[in-house]
Amino acid sequence: HDGKALFTEVNPRFQGSTHASNQLSLENGEACLLLEHLAAWLGMSPQPQQRLSDRVRQIADLAHIVVHWTGEDDALIDPNRLVLDVLAGRRDGRADVLTNRGLVTRRGAVLARLTVRDRVTTTGFDLSPAYCEPIRHFNENQMTISRSGG
Repeated sequence: HDGKALFTEVNPRFQGSTHASNQLSLENGEACLLLEHLAAWLGMSPQPQQRLSDRVRQIADLAHIVVHWTGEDDALIDPNRLVLDVLAGRRDGRADVLTNRGLVTRRGAVLARLTVRDRVTTTGFDLSPAYCEPIRHFNENQMTISRSGG
Protein backbone atom coordinates (compact mmCIF):
# COMPACT_ATOMS: atom_id res chain seq x y z
CA HIS A 1 0.00 0.00 0.00
CA ASP A 2 1.52 3.33 -1.04
CA GLY A 3 4.84 1.60 -1.72
CA LYS A 4 4.97 -0.23 1.61
CA ALA A 5 4.59 -3.95 2.16
CA LEU A 6 1.70 -4.77 4.47
CA PHE A 7 1.45 -8.13 6.17
CA THR A 8 -1.70 -9.86 7.20
CA GLU A 9 -2.67 -12.90 9.16
CA VAL A 10 -5.02 -15.46 7.66
CA ASN A 11 -7.11 -17.56 10.03
CA PRO A 12 -9.45 -20.07 8.36
CA ARG A 13 -12.16 -19.64 10.98
CA PHE A 14 -14.94 -17.22 11.87
CA GLN A 15 -13.52 -14.01 13.30
CA GLY A 16 -14.78 -11.48 15.81
CA SER A 17 -15.65 -9.30 12.83
CA THR A 18 -17.96 -11.96 11.36
CA HIS A 19 -20.94 -10.38 13.13
CA ALA A 20 -20.29 -6.95 11.54
CA SER A 21 -19.51 -8.47 8.15
CA ASN A 22 -22.77 -10.44 8.16
CA GLN A 23 -24.75 -7.37 9.18
CA LEU A 24 -23.32 -5.33 6.31
CA SER A 25 -23.92 -8.12 3.78
CA LEU A 26 -27.54 -8.55 4.81
CA GLU A 27 -28.15 -4.79 4.73
CA ASN A 28 -26.89 -4.79 1.13
CA GLY A 29 -29.18 -7.66 0.12
CA GLU A 30 -26.34 -10.16 -0.14
CA ALA A 31 -25.90 -13.60 1.37
CA CYS A 32 -23.79 -13.34 4.50
CA LEU A 33 -20.67 -15.37 5.22
CA LEU A 34 -22.54 -17.85 7.41
CA LEU A 35 -25.13 -18.54 4.68
CA GLU A 36 -22.37 -18.90 2.08
CA HIS A 37 -20.56 -21.32 4.40
CA LEU A 38 -23.71 -23.38 4.90
CA ALA A 39 -24.43 -23.39 1.15
CA ALA A 40 -20.89 -24.67 0.45
CA TRP A 41 -21.39 -27.54 2.90
CA LEU A 42 -24.66 -28.40 1.15
CA GLY A 43 -22.91 -28.39 -2.25
CA MET A 44 -24.84 -25.38 -3.55
CA SER A 45 -23.31 -23.08 -6.15
CA PRO A 46 -21.82 -19.86 -4.78
CA GLN A 47 -23.53 -16.54 -5.40
CA PRO A 48 -21.90 -14.21 -7.95
CA GLN A 49 -19.29 -12.10 -6.20
CA GLN A 50 -18.26 -8.48 -6.62
CA ARG A 51 -14.66 -7.43 -6.36
CA LEU A 52 -13.81 -6.59 -2.76
CA SER A 53 -12.71 -3.05 -3.65
CA ASP A 54 -16.11 -2.41 -5.27
CA ARG A 55 -17.97 -3.79 -2.26
CA VAL A 56 -15.99 -1.66 0.18
CA ARG A 57 -16.92 1.52 -1.68
CA GLN A 58 -20.62 0.63 -1.53
CA ILE A 59 -21.10 -0.39 2.09
CA ALA A 60 -21.90 1.87 5.02
CA ASP A 61 -19.39 2.49 7.79
CA LEU A 62 -19.62 0.00 10.64
CA ALA A 63 -17.01 -0.81 13.27
CA HIS A 64 -16.60 -2.82 16.46
CA ILE A 65 -14.60 -1.30 19.27
CA VAL A 66 -13.48 -3.93 21.77
CA VAL A 67 -12.38 -2.41 25.07
CA HIS A 68 -10.21 -4.47 27.43
CA TRP A 69 -9.51 -3.90 31.11
CA THR A 70 -5.98 -2.55 31.35
CA GLY A 71 -5.68 -2.25 35.11
CA GLU A 72 -2.98 -4.16 36.96
CA ASP A 73 -5.44 -5.98 39.21
CA ASP A 74 -8.69 -7.85 38.73
CA ALA A 75 -11.62 -5.62 39.70
CA LEU A 76 -15.37 -5.23 39.92
CA ILE A 77 -16.18 -2.87 37.03
CA ASP A 78 -19.44 -1.27 35.96
CA PRO A 79 -19.06 -0.63 32.20
CA ASN A 80 -22.14 1.62 31.89
CA ARG A 81 -20.18 4.89 32.20
CA LEU A 82 -17.82 3.68 29.48
CA VAL A 83 -20.74 2.97 27.15
CA LEU A 84 -22.35 6.34 27.83
CA ASP A 85 -19.11 8.27 27.29
CA VAL A 86 -17.95 6.45 24.16
CA LEU A 87 -21.38 6.50 22.52
CA ALA A 88 -22.26 10.05 23.63
CA GLY A 89 -24.10 11.86 20.84
CA ARG A 90 -24.18 8.76 18.63
CA ARG A 91 -27.74 7.58 18.11
CA ASP A 92 -26.60 4.67 15.98
CA GLY A 93 -24.14 3.08 18.42
CA ARG A 94 -24.81 0.17 20.72
CA ALA A 95 -23.14 -2.05 23.29
CA ASP A 96 -23.23 -5.67 22.10
CA VAL A 97 -21.17 -7.23 24.88
CA LEU A 98 -20.60 -5.94 28.42
CA THR A 99 -18.84 -7.27 31.46
CA ASN A 100 -21.12 -7.86 34.43
CA ARG A 101 -20.53 -5.36 37.23
CA GLY A 102 -21.16 -8.10 39.80
CA LEU A 103 -18.32 -10.28 38.51
CA VAL A 104 -14.60 -9.79 38.88
CA THR A 105 -13.09 -8.64 35.59
CA ARG A 106 -9.61 -10.00 35.02
CA ARG A 107 -6.81 -7.93 33.57
CA GLY A 108 -7.02 -8.12 29.76
CA ALA A 109 -10.66 -9.25 29.76
CA VAL A 110 -13.22 -7.58 27.54
CA LEU A 111 -15.12 -4.75 29.24
CA ALA A 112 -17.31 -3.99 26.24
CA ARG A 113 -17.77 -4.51 22.54
CA LEU A 114 -19.34 -1.43 21.04
CA THR A 115 -20.73 -1.22 17.51
CA VAL A 116 -20.79 2.17 15.78
CA ARG A 117 -21.73 3.42 12.32
CA ASP A 118 -18.49 5.29 11.89
CA ARG A 119 -14.90 5.04 10.73
CA VAL A 120 -12.97 4.71 13.95
CA THR A 121 -9.47 5.04 12.48
CA THR A 122 -7.77 7.18 9.89
CA THR A 123 -4.81 4.90 9.19
CA GLY A 124 -6.09 1.44 10.08
CA PHE A 125 -3.63 1.27 12.97
CA ASP A 126 -4.91 3.91 15.40
CA LEU A 127 -8.17 4.67 17.18
CA SER A 128 -9.46 8.19 16.58
CA PRO A 129 -9.38 10.53 19.59
CA ALA A 130 -13.19 10.70 19.68
CA TYR A 131 -13.14 7.07 20.81
CA CYS A 132 -9.69 6.74 22.37
CA GLU A 133 -10.03 9.57 24.89
CA PRO A 134 -13.22 8.38 26.66
CA ILE A 135 -11.83 4.83 26.81
CA ARG A 136 -8.49 6.02 28.24
CA HIS A 137 -10.30 8.27 30.74
CA PHE A 138 -12.60 5.42 31.84
CA ASN A 139 -9.70 3.00 32.36
CA GLU A 140 -7.70 5.59 34.32
CA ASN A 141 -10.69 6.36 36.58
CA GLN A 142 -11.37 2.65 37.14
CA MET A 143 -7.72 2.04 38.06
CA THR A 144 -7.95 4.82 40.66
CA ILE A 145 -11.18 3.36 42.06
CA SER A 146 -9.80 -0.19 42.19
CA ARG A 147 -6.62 0.99 43.97
CA SER A 148 -8.63 2.91 46.56
CA GLY A 149 -10.93 -0.06 47.13
CA GLY A 150 -14.02 1.92 46.02
